Amino acid sequence: EGGGGEGGGGEGGGGEAASSARFSVSALLESVSQRGAMNAEPPTDAAGVAALAAIAPKMRTTLYPFQQRGVAWMVAQESAGHCPTTLHPAWMRLAAPEGQSFYLHAHTGEASTRFFAAPPPTTCGGMLCDDVGLGKSVQVLGLVLARPPPAGWSAPHPLPRATKAVLPVKASLLVAPAALLPQWEAELHKHTVQGALRSATYVGVGSAPPPPPPPEGEEEEEEESVAAEGERQVGRTKRSRSSVSRYQPGGVSAAAAPAGEADGGEEEAVEVLASTRPGLFVCGAGEACAVEECDVVFCSFETLRDELKVVGRGGRG
Repeated sequence: EGGGGEGGGGEGGGGEAASSARFSVSALLESVSQRGAMNAEPPTDAAGVAALAAIAPKMRTTLYPFQQRGVAWMVAQESAGHCPTTLHPAWMRLAAPEGQSFYLHAHTGEASTRFFAAPPPTTCGGMLCDDVGLGKSVQVLGLVLARPPPAGWSAPHPLPRATKAVLPVKASLLVAPAALLPQWEAELHKHTVQGALRSATYVGVGSAPPPPPPPEGEEEEEEESVAAEGERQVGRTKRSRSSVSRYQPGGVSAAAAPAGEADGGEEEAVEVLASTRPGLFVCGAGEACAVEECDVVFCSFETLRDELKVVGRGGRG
């Protein structure tokens, strides 16, 4: 066939050969192999190129082109001003044999033909699903470096002991199995220059040292016990606790609220454990550090699970 194509005027024959080579199985396998990934083209969009140029001086490791594309894609996802509408996670889409779509609620079993949109996110996010050994860790560290706080922004330092408002911090939270946290710390020091990223590990309320005594003259107030159904009394503290702060829409900082407003308003101030419990966040050889000064906070799945159990029981945690 090749000879006839060449000698007989075979433009068609040559075209088929070119098409076969272009879409061959070997070429397809090469494109998804690790070697194919290594040969991927670097990003060309302006935002991605700018982000990579900004992080290059802060990294010890030179990213492969496919890793550069991964970082650029994550930066674009986090920077997107408008995210596509997605199905609410409580609903799943099913298709009837005739092709009609309907939706089933995962918890109640309710069925509907209506599309239930998820709440609009503040960032699009995404999932980085590269194969084992292709450098997902270094790409995530590149993303953290590429997304610093806005110019002129700074967290309150030191953090107040109580607040009614969200306390923003610059740290990115990285959750992993406890056995992998030391490896993540090692990856951070291996791939970034000294001082580029400061990290800490959140050890959890149960593992932190006991709280120090409150400053002189400042004691935690207790509300008066009130009768419940005329039979028993229930004691409630005026403060509940949170590792950084509990979100209270429209609130103001208790530290800055006028006297009377913090005590008599509808919202209650919450204790900021990151301020009142030194030792919740540890750095390096185990010394306590301030979370508001950190760029990355490591937390284990186990610690997160234990603290969510406390919150689920309505406990203080």
